[in-house]
Amino acid sequence: MSTVHGVIVSRRSKAIFVDVIRGHFATGHSHVNYFIDLNQAKDRLKMAREIATELSGRYTAIDIDTILCMDGTKMIGTFIADALTQPGMILNSGKDMGVIRPEQNTRGHLIFRDSNLNMVRGKNVLMIVSSISTGITVHRAMECLHYYGGHPAGVCALFSILPEIEGHTINTIFTNADIPDYRSYQVESCSLCAGKHKLDGVVNAFGYSHL
Repeated sequence: MSTVHGVIVSRRSKAIFVDVIRGHFATGHSHVNYFIDLNQAKDRLKMAREIATELSGRYTAIDIDTILCMDGTKMIGTFIADALTQPGMILNSGKDMGVIRPEQNTRGHLIFRDSNLNMVRGKNVLMIVSSISTGITVHRAMECLHYYGGHPAGVCALFSILPEIEGHTINTIFTNADIPDYRSYQVESCSLCAGKHKLDGVVNAFGYSHL
């Protein structure tokens, strides 16, 4: 299966764009027919700040104590915290907001160390993830938050094909409306595998490795 490259510009801000590659890729949970390169968006200062500006607008009147950053989104999470604590914000102005990420133990479980629990237990936590296709990452993070006594205050993402998860509307920069033919398959029922299309690569939050 030949790969096709392209660029998608966000409908929310022309300053936000991502490279996409059409092909057959394996993630940790599924097979997908597109690799969406979100690393530039997560790791470049100007774009990360622009994304944070777009995402933070929905939370100006929501009490938030901590930003939980998944999949390498800590720079964006930091900019969101900065935007929400500026003077004039209704609930969070001047707050010393936490910006944290969970640790994954040897069994693959998400955990928080005791030294970080003061930013989770009893706190209103806004979650940001890189992409949502199956929702498994968000479900695991929600389980982790509930276990440690945190209160989910919202979910935002750079890309999501799901409109909501666990009662939270997903605030996202890109959706499947930007990539209408994007598909995510369970490994055992992948139509690309059934069509004898070889994998083009393996993808995760760090990027893409060609096979």
